[in-house]
Amino acid sequence: MKSVISLKGACLKFGQRTLWEDLDLDIRPGEFFAVLGPNGSGKTSFLKVLLGLQKLHSGEASLGGRPVERGSSLIGYIPQQKSFAPDTPMRARDLVALGVDGHRWGFRLSYAKTNRKVSQLLARGSFRLRQRPGRPAFRRRAAAAPGGASPGHGSPGPALR
Repeated sequence: MKSVISLKGACLKFGQRTLWEDLDLDIRPGEFFAVLGPNGSGKTSFLKVLLGLQKLHSGEASLGGRPVERGSSLIGYIPQQKSFAPDTPMRARDLVALGVDGHRWGFRLSYAKTNRKVSQLLARGSFRLRQRPGRPAFRRRAAAAPGGASPGHGSPGPALR
């Protein structure tokens, strides 16, 4: 099975400081991968490499078998600095849609195309959404969707807050 993310002999340095070297990594479709570590250990730099915003000192990085390049449609990213007002209602499909077309500014021109893609992505995963105290309950129909599948297009889906 082809890797969706691959690093071979990857090394990232800033001046004399080496964040990581000889990193070999393959992430295949359906795998979950967490980047953990203390401040300054290279977590954000790792993401910047995958986004094509930071060049490796040595080695190779690829997405879907292609060399990493800035602005690639093969990877979605919501920056940590992107904030929403605490009372902004956010459905699971809204969050996934940001990964589909969140790199575009302005109004969505093709709702149908984006909604189809979001439904496909939600159907592939299994999601457990929990209610936060003091928040309205999720719609029962959405919470009871079989097999982790997303609710139909007519249902607004559960809110993430």
